[in-house]
This record gives sequence, C-alpha cells and structure tokens, in this order.
Amino acid sequence: MSSPYSKLVTKKYDSISVEAALAQQHNGVLMVDVRDEQEFMAGHARGAHHIPVHELPHRLHELPADQPVMLMSDQNARAQAAAELLAATGLVASTVEGGIREWRAKGHPIEM
Repeated sequence: MSSPYSKLVTKKYDSISVEAALAQQHNGVLMVDVRDEQEFMAGHARGAHHIPVHELPHRLHELPADQPVMLMSDQNARAQAAAELLAATGLVASTVEGGIREWRAKGHPIEM
C-alpha cells in the first residue's frame, strides 16, 4: 500500500558519479557549474558552463530543452537545489556526486 506522501518525496533527478559525468561530458552532455563567480574562477571542470544557482531561474533559456544537463557545485547542495528547479520546469538533470571536490580528487581536468 502506498503512502499518500510518496509522491511528495520522490526525487525527480539522478545523481551520477564523477566518472559517469566525465563520460557524459565526452558524449556532448552539458555540464553546468552552479557555484558563484569566485568559486568558478578558482577552478572548474573543463568545458563546464557557468550559471550561478541564484541566476538559474532567469537563464533557463541557456539550457537545452531536448537533452539532459549535469549540475555541479562544491559538494552538491546547490546542485541539488538547481536540479529540483530544473525538474519543476520539466528539464532533465543529474547532479555530480561529490561536486568539484570529488572531481578534483579523481584528477579530472580543471580549468581556471
């Protein structure tokens, strides 16, 4: 028997590993870094598009409507908030587990 609250707690986005994110990026999936400008300039995943989470509602037009996006933040809280926003607008998103910290720890490419 399902709970009347079950629909309220279902997550509408996925979380993927940094390895999966790197592979998806090589396949042309857009990665969006949702950290602030200073954090982004201090180092971000190579090829990541920058849209701070607070600007995302006004910049949705920059995201592809016909394919998923990957969201990255520091450790994932802001990426999760961004994913919830995108899910609410009908866009498909995944968060990158561990964010930029995990990306760096695994030695994946960084740009400054």
